[in-house]
Parts: sequence; structure tokens; C-alpha cells
Amino acid sequence: MNFQDFVNQTKGKKIDVDGLYGGQCVDLFNYFNKLYNNGVYINCKPSGYARSLAENKNNNGILNYYQETAINNMITGTVVVYGKCSFAPDSHVCFFIKDNGDGTYQALQQNNKGRQYVTIDNNPYNGIIGAFIPKQLVKNNNANQPSAGSDQVLYKGSKVQFYGCQIEDIQTKGNETTFYSSKYGTWLPITPFYRVDGNGNRYANQISSKGNWLKSDAIFTVKSVSKNPDKAVIEIDGKDYNVLSSGLYEVSNN
Repeated sequence: MNFQDFVNQTKGKKIDVDGLYGGQCVDLFNYFNKLYNNGVYINCKPSGYARSLAENKNNNGILNYYQETAINNMITGTVVVYGKCSFAPDSHVCFFIKDNGDGTYQALQQNNKGRQYVTIDNNPYNGIIGAFIPKQLVKNNNANQPSAGSDQVLYKGSKVQFYGCQIEDIQTKGNETTFYSSKYGTWLPITPFYRVDGNGNRYANQISSKGNWLKSDAIFTVKSVSKNPDKAVIEIDGKDYNVLSSGLYEVSNN
């Protein structure tokens, strides 16, 4: 599937799947399920609010159709669930489109600020309690996710990959191009990475510049770890780099 098709079908429309209370945020989520997940309806029990989609994930069936992911590894089409917070006092659910690079992200959602129709807005990350990628998109985009055999606590010997990032600065000296992303907290060589679009698809044109999105399929072994802040030393092209642990995810404990 192409998530843009869902955006085109819903933006500006009122979606009311259950016939209750008008166009609620959960209606948009379950409309996606109606179209792409064989019509399954995933309820908000026991609270009656969107937050139960994440809080009751082990019982409500969401994990049959979605793969849970880290907040900083969301791709276009990821379902985002908020708990009670200043942004969403009663909780909220929406779809991630893309990061804005300023602490917010672009979201497809319904019933934001009382508007009972589908809009695209900029939302904060604060308050998110769950992120779930539709399994169709995991397959289509070959999204790398933490494996069941990893605990996301890094130590010497951990096998890790990079979360995708946006280039904040880039430079070329001689034959080496390096880039900076605050997600990693250091300058890195661009060689293990490739340029992707908002859906995680590789661009034919691999000439990268500031603002572009990068991804890497390479697996690295952690050489050492440090605290305050949490960093991991990994080797790339024969050189060691201190990378923020939060910018890496563990694919294996050994």
C-alpha cells in the first residue's frame, strides 16, 4: 500500500466508523483498519479513550496488524498514540507523516482542537505513549525494527543499526563526505547511509544535501559504551565514532 492514498481519501472529510459522537480520532484509525486490515475494529477498552490502544496493546489485537516501534524510528503511516498530556488531555491517536526537524512532526488526524474532520497539523512529540507501524508498511518499506532477541540496552558486543535521520549539516573534504544529525550527536561518514523519501524508499539520485533523509541497513558491533550522556563507540570505515545510544537500536544481544 501507499500511505499517500489514505491521506488523499480522508483529508478534509468527516470519518465516523462507529456512528457515535461524530468524527473522533479513533474513527480515523479504525477507518484505516476497515480499508487495509480486513475491516477489523480495534476498541479502546477499558478506558474508552485512545490511550487504551497502547495501554491495552497486549489484549486488544493491535499487535496482530501493527508492529510496535520506537518514537524516533517512526516512518510515514505510523500510528501515534498519546496518553493524557497537555497536548491531548484525554489522549489522542493520529498518523505520523514526517518529522519537521523542530521538535514537532506532521500528522494526519481527526478531532484535533475539536475539528471533527481530517486535517494535517504539526504535533509535539511530548505525550506519546505508543507508536505502531502498519505491517503492510513494514514489509513494503523494509523498515528495520528491534528484534525480539534484543532489549535496547547497549553494551560491548551489541549488534546495532542506525535509526533513520535528517541531515542537519553536511560537508565534503577531499574524497570524504560527512554529515551531522543531532539524533547521533556526532559527524558521521555518509558511506553506510543512503538517501530516502518520506516513505523510506531509496532515491535514484543519491546526491545528498541538508534536509535530506538518510537510512542505513548496515549492522555494527558496539566496541564500548559510556554514560552521561549514553554513547556507544562503533567503527565505520576503520574509524571510531561516539554515537548517542538513542540514535541506535539493538538488533541482537550477541
